[in-house]
Amino acid sequence: MTINGTEVSSDVEPRTLLVHFIREQASLKGTNIGCDSSSCGACTIHLNGESVKSCTVLAAQASKARVSRRTTQAYGAWQQLQQAQRQTEVAHPLAETWRRQGTSDQEIK
Repeated sequence: MTINGTEVSSDVEPRTLLVHFIREQASLKGTNIGCDSSSCGACTIHLNGESVKSCTVLAAQASKARVSRRTTQAYGAWQQLQQAQRQTEVAHPLAETWRRQGTSDQEIK
């Protein structure tokens, strides 16, 4: 399978869950195991472009899939981009409209 653009392969037991494959074989610890009952969503990934809980998918089922996970590093980069936009006053046109009408970001939250 391809995980975050990198080809990853390994022999696994038929009952290995995708969440365990990602964490153990691919050594990507950003995919969390939260509840062991598939109710929390902490292990959510994108599998061929669709959001799925990786604790409900067998690794073998995803053998030819594209897997991606929004990591905390990506979130940190997103926060840095938002900060840079605020500093240069470059904002989404909708945000600019709110700003022109006198609504602050704090009022929106």
